[in-house]
Amino acid sequence: MERELRRSPRFPISRRGELSHQGVRFPCLVQDISAGGFCIICARNPVVGQVMDLTFSLTVGLLHRCRIQVRHVDTGCLGAQIRQIDEQAYHVFQDFVQQLGGDVQLQRALPA
Repeated sequence: MERELRRSPRFPISRRGELSHQGVRFPCLVQDISAGGFCIICARNPVVGQVMDLTFSLTVGLLHRCRIQVRHVDTGCLGAQIRQIDEQAYHVFQDFVQQLGGDVQLQRALPA
C-alpha cells in the first residue's frame, strides 16, 4: 500500500453543512478534516482561490463557522484551506481531531 504524501493526515467526518459566498448559500457535505482544511462535496464548482464561509456542526447542536479558500476543484468536490476560524470552533476542531488519534495542530488563520 502506498503512503499518502500530505502535510497532515485527513480524518473522515461526513457532516452536512452550508457554504456561502456573496450572500448566496448552498448545501454541502464536509467529507474530511485535516490540520489545514477540509474536503467538501457540493453541487456547485467554485473557482480556485475563491474565499467562502463554511458552517457545519461537529457536535450536536453547535454550529461552527470558518472562512475557507478553495485550493482545488474536482467534479463535485473541493479542497479548502482554513483562512479564518473563531476561537470556539478552533478548540472544538482540535479536540475532535485529537479524539480521532490525530496529533496535529489545526491552522488558526492565514494572513489576509
